[in-house]
Parts: sequence; structure tokens; C-alpha cells
Amino acid sequence: MASPLPVPWPARWGLLLLPPMLATGLYWQSRHYDPGLVDLRVSRSEAAMVGIAALLPTTLLGRKQAGKVRSFSRHTLYEYVNGHAEYYISAGFEGLAVAEYGADAQGQPSLVLNLWDLGMPLHAFGVLMDEAGPDAVALDGEVLGYRTGGGLSLAHGRYYLQLSAFGGGNLAPAVEALRAALGPVPNTEPAVAEFPSVGKVVATRFVKEAYHGLDLLGNVIERRFERDGTEIEAFVIQGTAEKVTDLERSLLAFLDTEGIGHETLAVAGRAVHRVSDPYEGDWFFFTVTDRLVGVYAPLDKGLQAAVQDYLARGGTP
Repeated sequence: MASPLPVPWPARWGLLLLPPMLATGLYWQSRHYDPGLVDLRVSRSEAAMVGIAALLPTTLLGRKQAGKVRSFSRHTLYEYVNGHAEYYISAGFEGLAVAEYGADAQGQPSLVLNLWDLGMPLHAFGVLMDEAGPDAVALDGEVLGYRTGGGLSLAHGRYYLQLSAFGGGNLAPAVEALRAALGPVPNTEPAVAEFPSVGKVVATRFVKEAYHGLDLLGNVIERRFERDGTEIEAFVIQGTAEKVTDLERSLLAFLDTEGIGHETLAVAGRAVHRVSDPYEGDWFFFTVTDRLVGVYAPLDKGLQAAVQDYLARGGTP
């Protein structure tokens, strides 16, 4: 049956040509796209890592940088750590810069430095602790890091650094050189909360669970201090105000259940719990905003003054 409104021949030709014209347009668009519009995160990550790579020292421990610093994004990370890339990506990976130093006649480096940008200080700190092996020894001082037989690793703000050495040697001077190259960590991005000033920092370490045998104490940052010729331990557990309050209650309930003596003192308007533990000796703990702080030492006048000053300042040294 003929159409009551015949379509003119020019319109018919236009309809016939429309499918191939659409196909041609889609093909052209697929060959002329802007990668930045497809994945802004990758382009920004790569650009950021180029800037970070420029901060790395051209010499390290007296050894010159060999070749250019290599940069990796989320799309290319598998080329460097195939099989383990998903772990870093899930941990907040933003980018990776790899530098080599001290190449021999065959081009083999004596030092390899991996600089990971993990987005947040806590991400970098978490990866550092995850990858610390059984032979890891905490670095001296306030540095968050470890040394092993094959090198060292440390967290610096949002960055996680791995330095692998081939042939041994003292790597300690590299720590300060790398930290100086990256610059100071912004005060707004601490990896861990500050500790009271109870002495000279000896070492820092992380205990994932069962700190001092207590199941309820996990994700603990511990620091050893030298005070009057004696080493003492202090620890911090970070969290929301609600989590910290619940932890304080749970710890007090545990002490009551176990029959461990304790009393509460008022210091700078805060409750400080002094514990008389037959197993651990005298120690004390308290909360401040987003953390629970404990010190394994008797609460003498000197430590009480340090705690009072710490609380008066809102939990900073």
C-alpha cells in the first residue's frame, strides 16, 4: 500500500546516508580523544610524580644517579610490580618514582630507591608496617621506619620510601638525605599523633594487635624514650573521639575484671588513670580528643608535669 505522504527523493537519500555518516563520526572520535578527559586521575598522578622525581637527590651516599627517574601510574604500575600492583592501589596508590644509583660497568645499580605516593600519611604508615618483615629493626629517633639486611624503608608524610642496597654499606646517612630532599611534613598531615615530651626518642615501632598481651589494644604506635638514663615506653592509639572513649571504658573494665588496682587523678582538667599492675609494674594512661596515650612508668612529679603540659597544649608536645 502506497504511503499517503510520499517521502521526497532527497530525504530518502539522506536517510540512507545517515548510518555510514554516524559510523564515520564515531570512528573519527575514537581516534581523536583527549586522554585527560577519560582519566584525569592518571594524568594528574603522572604529572605529580614528575615533580616529585625532581626532588630526589642526584647523588645518594656518594653514588651518582644512573639514568632517568622512572615514573609509574595506576595504569602502568603492573609493569614494575606485576602481581602486587593491586595491593598498592587498594592502599591509596597515587604514583611511584624509581631511581637507581651507583651503576657498575654493566649498568647494574648498587642502590635502588622506590618513592611511593600513597595519598595520605596513614596510608604510607600502614604500608610501611604491613611490609616490615620479622628481621626489621626500628630506625633510631623519631623516624617512622625500619632497616633490614637488604636496605631500609620509611614513611615520610604521604610518601613511603624503600631503599634497596646491593653490596652492603652503612645506609643510615641516606635517611636524613632523603627526608631533607622531600622537605618537612606539613603539620596538617601527621602520620601519627604527637607524644608527650617524656625524654629523648630512642625508637618508634608499630604493634598491630595484642599490645603487651592485651587483645583490646591494637594498631598501637609505640615509642621508647630515654629518661634519666632509663628507657621507658609510651604508646598512642588513634581514633575518633567515640572510639577513644569506648577504648578507655573497655580498658578500665578489664582492669576491674582482672582485679588490677588503679586510681584516677585529675591533671590539667583531664582524667589520668594510674595503674598498679603486678605483671607490668606501675603505668598510666589518659585520653585526649582523638587518641589514648599510655606510659609504662610510674607517674612521678616529672612525668606528671610533662603530661600536664601536653594536655594544656591540647595534645601536642
